Amino acid sequence: MGLFFLVFFGILGFILYTIIQKISEWSRNNASPVEENAAIVVAKRTMLSGGENATTSYYVTFEFENNERRELSVRGNVYGSIAEGDVGTLRSQGTRFLGFTRTNDPYKIADPDSEMHKCAACGATFRGTYCEYCGTPAEGSGASRWH
Repeated sequence: MGLFFLVFFGILGFILYTIIQKISEWSRNNASPVEENAAIVVAKRTMLSGGENATTSYYVTFEFENNERRELSVRGNVYGSIAEGDVGTLRSQGTRFLGFTRTNDPYKIADPDSEMHKCAACGATFRGTYCEYCGTPAEGSGASRWH
């Protein structure tokens, strides 16, 4: 009987802790200012949780001009419309994703006669100054992701 109560209160404590943590995050986000920053999408990932009734969570990692990265949870339709390498303006409030607007690509357009490079980050081959897949500058080009 004592083991039952121990397990019961352990589970109840975990549930209460999770609820308090989510309310605290919600409150911190509401108190945070809405920010708009230039950003590059550098990674996307999904996380599957649950058994038969599985739920998929979607995450996108953004990199800013100061090289800081932030991973934000997004909805599935947003996840599907954003691609790695997209450049634009990220709107966020604390850890809350508010939107991402793609802008013109700041990367140089590759000359078809330029030499081929192998990307040190993702291994892709590309022409021009920047990898067209992940946005990494070509080695020795002196370029950075941001102009």
